Amino acid sequence: MEHDKEDLIYGLDDKPSAKSASYAALQHVLASFVGIITPTLIIGGVLGLGDIFLT
Repeated sequence: MEHDKEDLIYGLDDKPSAKSASYAALQHVLASFVGIITPTLIIGGVLGLGDIFLT
């Protein structure tokens, strides 16, 4: 498959705008939270650790 330069949004040395970079940073932070919190909730639920707070 042949790629043209016009297919790229940013080149190697290009810098995105502050707005675009902020959205990308927020997306990465939220993805990190999902990757950290979800396994903790699943493992805690399997071990019955959530029941401590229900009583």
